[in-house]
Amino acid sequence: MKTRRLLAKRAFLNPVNHMDDGWIKYVVYARDYRQHGHHAGIDVDAKLIIADCSRTITLDLDVDCNYPKEYKQRMDKLNKLRQAIDDIQAAIQQEYEKVHGDTENE
Repeated sequence: MKTRRLLAKRAFLNPVNHMDDGWIKYVVYARDYRQHGHHAGIDVDAKLIIADCSRTITLDLDVDCNYPKEYKQRMDKLNKLRQAIDDIQAAIQQEYEKVHGDTENE
């Protein structure tokens, strides 16, 4: 079984001099597997880890690429996470603009 690292990143969520030490880390590995001497598929191991000053959560986004239904479920999960972040950002921006006006030119 051959394992390949596709992605490994970490970023702090706030400036270095900020008192909140939150961070985000995401890693993706792919494993080719064989059955009876032939290529049988690819497993993708993906993790998203989010931490703030007191909590850490890990989301497992693993998928066996041989199963289209499983692949679609993982893509749907990622799309829902992306949509949630976009919705939160839009709501905060809307309230900020009530106080400070349009932020497009900042």
